[in-house]
Amino acid sequence: AKAHIDAEDFAAALPLLKILTQSQPENAEAWHLCGYAHCKLGDMDAAALAYGTLLQLNPDNSAAQQFHAA
Repeated sequence: AKAHIDAEDFAAALPLLKILTQSQPENAEAWHLCGYAHCKLGDMDAAALAYGTLLQLNPDNSAAQQFHAA
């Protein structure tokens, strides 16, 4: 998933991130990448859900805080 994000192929990253977040729901990095990918694809509702989960796992995450502030 990270390689797809790095290549800016966000649509290809999302199915992998979905599997990862389902199998490892405590994986904050996976939720961050999921929110980022959704944001880049313009799906702000899905991005908000991912970043919301990230905030629950890591309330000090600056990326999630910035998304919710916007």
